[in-house]
Amino acid sequence: MINSEDILLAFAVEDHPGDVIEAYKADYPDLAEALDELWADLQRPELVKEDLAELTPEESRLIERAWQRHKESRPARGERG
Repeated sequence: MINSEDILLAFAVEDHPGDVIEAYKADYPDLAEALDELWADLQRPELVKEDLAELTPEESRLIERAWQRHKESRPARGERG
């Protein structure tokens, strides 16, 4: 089972998060507020740059693993109902 942290991490590394935020909120309505806050942070380049600079190799691996699990667990965009 994917937890909320995995979902937020997956959203954070989407190629175009602004294009998929509504789909995430529809899929995970309990995370709508957290997704909105994260999206607001992602639009502030100074915050993103600082956060990325602070990632350890282990954190990077965890993010990549969460992203892969997320991609494997989500239906393709055309398959959503």
